[in-house]
Amino acid sequence: MVPQQMGYANNEWIHGLCSCFDNIPGCLAACFCYPIYQCYVTCQLHEEALCLLAGQPATWTAVRAHIRGKFNIHGSICGDCIINHLCPCCVLCQVRNEWESRHKSVGVVMQQQAPIVMQTTTTTTNP
Repeated sequence: MVPQQMGYANNEWIHGLCSCFDNIPGCLAACFCYPIYQCYVTCQLHEEALCLLAGQPATWTAVRAHIRGKFNIHGSICGDCIINHLCPCCVLCQVRNEWESRHKSVGVVMQQQAPIVMQTTTTTTNP
């Protein structure tokens, strides 16, 4: 079974660049604790190796491009680079919010079958 994304168009961002306030604690963390929040978000994205490079602008350009590719969102690496240099806090919030929304929207339900128990019954007859 292939996971299907539900309820979202695959070609647009769910969270716009200026929708930082969709997650107020994340917005505050991005603004006031930017390096720490970068490491936190890279761990959320399961990209722990990037934590060491999180402070580099090119890293977040690449991360935003990766998210666009993963979720088939329109855009370009050039646009990602420009946006990341103009408003890195907004990019960080957008990437985290997008990942969280899309990651939660993938619904694969694994059902476990109940074990089959075979019972044997014996009948005895008395003569």
